[in-house]
Amino acid sequence: MKIYNANFKAFTLGILGLAAIYAAMLWLVGSTHYMQQPLLFSRAVSADLIFTAPLVYFLLIFRSSIPKITVIPVFVLSLFVGFYILPEKHQQYLDWAYTTLLPLAEVGVIVYVFSRVRKIIQEFRKSGREGAIDFLEILREVTFRVFGNRKVADIFSTEISVFYYAFFCRKPKFSEDNNYFSYHRENGLLAMISVFILIIGVETVGLHVVVDVFVNATVAWVLTGASLYSLLYLIAQYRASVFRPIQIGEKDINIRFGLMGNAKIAFNNISKIELSSNEPNDEKKKLKFSLLGGLGGHNVIIYLRNPSFSIGAFGIKTHFQILMLEVDDKEEFVRKTRENCNIE
Repeated sequence: MKIYNANFKAFTLGILGLAAIYAAMLWLVGSTHYMQQPLLFSRAVSADLIFTAPLVYFLLIFRSSIPKITVIPVFVLSLFVGFYILPEKHQQYLDWAYTTLLPLAEVGVIVYVFSRVRKIIQEFRKSGREGAIDFLEILREVTFRVFGNRKVADIFSTEISVFYYAFFCRKPKFSEDNNYFSYHRENGLLAMISVFILIIGVETVGLHVVVDVFVNATVAWVLTGASLYSLLYLIAQYRASVFRPIQIGEKDINIRFGLMGNAKIAFNNISKIELSSNEPNDEKKKLKFSLLGGLGGHNVIIYLRNPSFSIGAFGIKTHFQILMLEVDDKEEFVRKTRENCNIE
């Protein structure tokens, strides 16, 4: 409670400090002094909004546990205030900050997050637990500590993980206890993703030409960018499926499906597990880990005593009590799960 009160007090002071600075800048721009020397005062207002406002906010929250990363949204807000109150012909310093300082700040955040992730991964390797390394799970926790907000952290970690798994990931060294199970070989995931990539690639070229001719170039490039991101996401999904296997732990099963799903299920919450490719005849909420959703296939069904949830891309939660998935070595997976759960 004391920490909450201290944070609330610091955050309130930070907001009041910003409000005072913004009000002073608004008054100054509307004053006769500004009319007499608009260039001089535009520089002063720009400097206060670019540097002073974020600095005041930072100093007011410095001794609290409010994430210091919140200075960046304050910086962005200050820029928008400046764009709103200053005449367009005197916004050159704001334009410079928006095109130079803001990207540098974003790169700084990414570098900081990756340095924290790298430090944790090194600790895992030193302790001989390299098989326990999962980049996406570590990234989610690190970004949550940095941003202090789960939704923001999940969105940021998803965006970073797409590029990481598409271009930079490498397969970790898993332990030889046969507790890791792949799910990308037998389900035709590579074939499905290849077809999707081919379709999106052909559609992107044709759509770009049509929209460029009949609408405008800006819309055409926006749609093309969205299509290219979709292609990148599909590549990352496949590579993540290869490098993020299902893991049977000491107390639970960590069921992963690339970037699209992650569910931890405790052994004592599993009532039944069976080999089946049929749809379960049960009214309980179901979830299928498949690239095609409900249209995809499965060969294992897990029934839970109590509802659980899966965390997908951008932190989207999906609740379920019956989970359908496809495992390459399905017999061994079911045998080991039953063994750990003490069920038939």
